[in-house]
Amino acid sequence: MESSKLLRFLAVAGAIIFSASVEAAQPAAEGQRGQKGGVEAAIPKSPKMPAATDLQSHGVTNDQIDSLSEIMRQAVQQERIAGGSFLVAHKGKVVFREAFGYADLESKRPFTTEELVPIASVSKPFLASVIMVLVEQGKLKLDDPVTQYLPEFKDIRVEGSRSPAQPMTLRHLLSHTAGFWGNKQITPEKMDLIRNFERPLAEAVKGIAEYDLLYEPGTKFTYSGSGYCVAGRVAEVALGQSLEEIAQDALFRPLGLNRTTFLPSKEVRETVPSRYLRQGGKLDKQRSMAEVEDFRFILPGGSLFTTLDDMAVFGQMHLNDGVYNGKRILSEESVTEMRRLQSPDRPKRTYGLGWFRGDVSKSGLGDLVFHSGALGACLRIDRSREAVCVFLVHQSSAQTVDQPNKLFEQVDKMFPVAKSLPDGPSQAKGQASVGEAPAPTGEVAPKWKTTGLQQANSMGAGEAEIPKSGKFCVFVLMGQSNMAGAARAAELEAPYTDKHDRIRIWANGRWEYFVPTQRFGPGVSMARELAELWPDDTIGIIKVASGGTGIRGFEKNWSFERADLTFDGKKGSLYLDLMNAVTEARRISDPEFCGFVWKQGAADGTKKVLADEYFDTFKQLVADLRSDLDTPDLPVFIPSNLSDEDLLKAILAGTNDQDVAKAKDSAGKALENDEDLLGVLLSYLQENGSLKAFGKRRYIGTVITAQNRAGREIPNATTIYPGDLPRIGNGDNHINAEGQLMLGKITASAVEDFYKVKK
Repeated sequence: MESSKLLRFLAVAGAIIFSASVEAAQPAAEGQRGQKGGVEAAIPKSPKMPAATDLQSHGVTNDQIDSLSEIMRQAVQQERIAGGSFLVAHKGKVVFREAFGYADLESKRPFTTEELVPIASVSKPFLASVIMVLVEQGKLKLDDPVTQYLPEFKDIRVEGSRSPAQPMTLRHLLSHTAGFWGNKQITPEKMDLIRNFERPLAEAVKGIAEYDLLYEPGTKFTYSGSGYCVAGRVAEVALGQSLEEIAQDALFRPLGLNRTTFLPSKEVRETVPSRYLRQGGKLDKQRSMAEVEDFRFILPGGSLFTTLDDMAVFGQMHLNDGVYNGKRILSEESVTEMRRLQSPDRPKRTYGLGWFRGDVSKSGLGDLVFHSGALGACLRIDRSREAVCVFLVHQSSAQTVDQPNKLFEQVDKMFPVAKSLPDGPSQAKGQASVGEAPAPTGEVAPKWKTTGLQQANSMGAGEAEIPKSGKFCVFVLMGQSNMAGAARAAELEAPYTDKHDRIRIWANGRWEYFVPTQRFGPGVSMARELAELWPDDTIGIIKVASGGTGIRGFEKNWSFERADLTFDGKKGSLYLDLMNAVTEARRISDPEFCGFVWKQGAADGTKKVLADEYFDTFKQLVADLRSDLDTPDLPVFIPSNLSDEDLLKAILAGTNDQDVAKAKDSAGKALENDEDLLGVLLSYLQENGSLKAFGKRRYIGTVITAQNRAGREIPNATTIYPGDLPRIGNGDNHINAEGQLMLGKITASAVEDFYKVKK
């Protein structure tokens, strides 16, 4: 529950959670196709992946299926998404395929499993696969210089250098190591080159060649869509065809992806689900690229349109090492190369060719590969579980990221990992992956794969011993989405991408090096800052966090009924997750608990009873932690949005004089100070629904004042006011990479100040 600017905070505070009274949209029948704008297109059908005939043979129960449906239903009920679909395939058979909600809210057109949807950056593994087919056919080579096809890159330089850069290759382009700018460095002019859908690809690539590189090709990873534009253009020049024709011939038609295309017709685009952005407590329809009149530009790594089953078939082909339905599409060697680490400066789990890499096998190959896109689509291929997952929406991924994460957590529970993981094809001779450490062997115990610990597990970079010198200062971090973190690890740079000999995180049931590979929160920079401030000691982080979770999901006296007031009952006790980690950490090391950081609150602003009891619930949580950690004076740090003074100013600025006067009159007595005035305003305006900017989080002001009160009344507790932190997108409540690094540093500074005063 954070804000960007003071006014934006009021809008953000009501942006996400809606009350459960919103009527659920019923799943539409598979294959159903509605009309949009009076046009019903004649759309080719793609073969569906075969459905499992017996769920029991896959080890799947009806309760597990229901849990997936419930996650999607709640997302629609709470208006986190307008509509979407989800598919799970296990051992080549579909065990779950459902659609929920609406493709268009205004007309109430149901979202079906047949929707054609733009998948943004999930286009990248598709394009990388097309390139690999061309390599196999001898039409391209991964390590040929780009200048062989595009002479405009002959004289390109690295920024600040007078000499031409070393040659970039297709391998560099597909692995984001070509030296192009990333999101941090993008300008409106650069954005126009890769987002103007009325501009031909050839023209866009010539514009890209006019800008200097940020670094020498092959030396550093920076996630960038520009490289994929150049790769697509290389294919066009080499074959003398459009990228659409090349992709159809090389991949889409051979694999039977009849609906997948970079250039859908105008008639087909009219059937695409509407795009929505959550703003001011509601879903607002937005213009999308499907509505571009003259759709000529192919964004090779970001403008593919496809369907739920087409994505699943593509994923299954990769899981089968290049074969689908008995037909070889890619060689096993090509699939293996795409799973191999290609980024010399990044941790072992970062990027291959077109894929982010998760779990890594003994041979250094990605056993879990995945990609998500800015419009919400996700594709996940898990070799250890023999599972393919596809999530489709048409909405900002920054606003929907919690939904696929929750679904993937359930899928992981459905298919426990085998004790001995297959390595897959061995690495080619002489090509050991740079910086690869042996992957952990054996199965991670179920208690380390729970909701509360799941995100922290992705931040571990291999088992690490605890240095024997100095103290081992461990901090407990708890909270919801902005503690878990929605910032992309791909945007991190050194030193945050390097292992530190005195920083550890509890991940996968042990102490590991702290290097995020997927998403990250404030703990990354907080630990770094403290390690610099306390050079003789080791910093440890135990993080238990889950997006959208209310405070009752964290309390020691946990019950399903109490936690489920914020729809968190199925997550289980997050306090138990923490205590399991603490118990094991004490068994294998000697931690000294030095602080508790709490970043949470948004979910509790939706109901009066939760907000009214927030202070007492939090006070009890602190007391329980201090007792169970055997640290009666454990320092507590609470990043908050606004001080009481600033909250009062914000409310007065957004409330008319008549309502303020009515609120004062409702007190029935003279108000002696601003504290009294704030309490009366919140009580009156919340109950009368006058704080419209708070939206469905009507009681969020009470939660903020409770957090501020905690800093005043709970001994050794400090409320921190980090101010205006950068967001992932307008109207979104998730802090971006820059903002998370700022928050971590501010928190570390507060910790240092506390201990200075204590000394």
